[in-house]
Amino acid sequence: MAGPPTIIVHNLDHALGALAAAVEAGTAIRLMSAPGAAAYGGAAWFGALATQAREAYPRAEVEMVLDCGSEPGLALGAIRTGIGAIRIKAPAKVREKISAIATASGSRLVANDHVRALDLLDARDPHWEVSAWLGRRKGRH
Repeated sequence: MAGPPTIIVHNLDHALGALAAAVEAGTAIRLMSAPGAAAYGGAAWFGALATQAREAYPRAEVEMVLDCGSEPGLALGAIRTGIGAIRIKAPAKVREKISAIATASGSRLVANDHVRALDLLDARDPHWEVSAWLGRRKGRH
């Protein structure tokens, strides 16, 4: 299952631009932190970003995912902080344990499959970049 279009965000401006474009396009999206962002941004930062973005666009259908790299401790910390969805690169047994803990806590572990995503790292106008990208994706169907 491919899931909704995935946008990698690095800050609140990226998230707001992406959500504005998704609402305009009438599509659900997944906003994912940069790989390993839990290590340098932290779960609290990502939680605040998610809250502010959702408050600005309450009608947006969005899944917010914090990438925890390969650190189980960061994944568990994100779950304790209340992050709704996390991603971790770890052996299957570790992923199974973290998934069970996440589920029991009302969170979820997303697949660590390769995801084709738009990375907004160097985006000058995140809204425009996401709108154009979503338009190209829609044109392929």
